Amino acid sequence: MITTKELPSYDRPLGRKAGDLDVNFEVDGAHHKATFPFRVDIDKGQFIVVDGDVQYIGETKAELVEHMKTVAAKKISLTWTRYIEIEYQVSVVKGPHRISHSGLGPDDKRDGPVVSIHLDFEVVEYSNKFDAPGRAPAIARRKIGENGKPHGEERRWEVPEDAIPFSQERLDALRHIQSAMTAIDDRMRELFAGKAKAVAARLDTITNQQLALPAPEMTSRGSSAQHMNTGEGAQARAALNGTKLGVPSGKRRKGAK
Repeated sequence: MITTKELPSYDRPLGRKAGDLDVNFEVDGAHHKATFPFRVDIDKGQFIVVDGDVQYIGETKAELVEHMKTVAAKKISLTWTRYIEIEYQVSVVKGPHRISHSGLGPDDKRDGPVVSIHLDFEVVEYSNKFDAPGRAPAIARRKIGENGKPHGEERRWEVPEDAIPFSQERLDALRHIQSAMTAIDDRMRELFAGKAKAVAARLDTITNQQLALPAPEMTSRGSSAQHMNTGEGAQARAALNGTKLGVPSGKRRKGAK
C-alpha cells in the first residue's frame, strides 16, 4: 500500500537519502525513463520517493516502483505553458513611517515620496490539470532555470491572474528595466561615496544632467511628465533600455531571474 504525504517547502523529507529511483515505463508504445529522489527510513522499514511537494511512501521498493510508473506516465503527457511572474514593490515615507506598497495601477496612489523600489521576476511554467494516484486533481508549477531546464516542481490549483504569458521580448524588456535600475544605483554609489565633506560638495553642485533621470515637468493638465525624445529625456530613455549607461542591452545583469 502506498501512502501519500505532503512536503511543505519549509519541511525536510522523510528518511535519509538513498540515491535516485529510476523507473522505466511505456506510453502509447514509446518507452520512457523517469528519475526521482529516493529515500529510506530504516527504523520504520519505509521506502520513500520525493516528487515535488509530495512524498510517496511504500512498504517495499517494488510496489513503490510500480506506483511511480503510473505517476510518471501521467506527468509525461502534461502540456506546459510558459509565463513570467513579476514582483514589484515600493517603500514610501509618510511622516515618521515607512510604508510598503505592492499594488499597481492609477488608483493605488503612493502616500509619500518613493524611497526604494524592488523589482523581481522569474520564468515559470504551468501545466494543464491532471490526476495523480493519491492526489487531488491539480496543476503543476515549475521554474525555468538560466539553462532553460525546469526545476522546483510543485502543485498549484490555478494559474495566477497576474501571470504574464511569456515572450522573449517581454523578458528582455524586464531585463532592460533592471539594467536601468542598476545604472541608477551605480550613479548613486558614486554620488554618496567617500567622506561627508565630499558628498556634500557633490550635492551642492549636482545637476539634472548628472543624474540618470531628468526632473519632471508639468504638463498642461497639471500632471508631471518627462521629455523622452530629446535632451535629458533621451538620456533617461537610454538608461531605460540599457544602451547609454554602460549596460549592454543583450546581457543580463546579475540578480535578474
